[in-house]
Amino acid sequence: MLDSSPAFATVLRGYDRLQVDNYVAWTESELYAAQRITDELVSRLAASEANLQRARQLLAQSEQDRNL
Repeated sequence: MLDSSPAFATVLRGYDRLQVDNYVAWTESELYAAQRITDELVSRLAASEANLQRARQLLAQSEQDRNL
């Protein structure tokens, strides 16, 4: 995400406010996008775990039926 440190032009009394505001807006946008991706991946992981649990139950049932 961040390849290098941000560089802001200095002005008479500190950094250029518009540059800093734009950078903060960009980083917030990147963080929100990363959070959305993380939430989606967590949701997919939970679904996969549920599917795996169901497959294990079916396998166990199948093995029990075979042993009867």
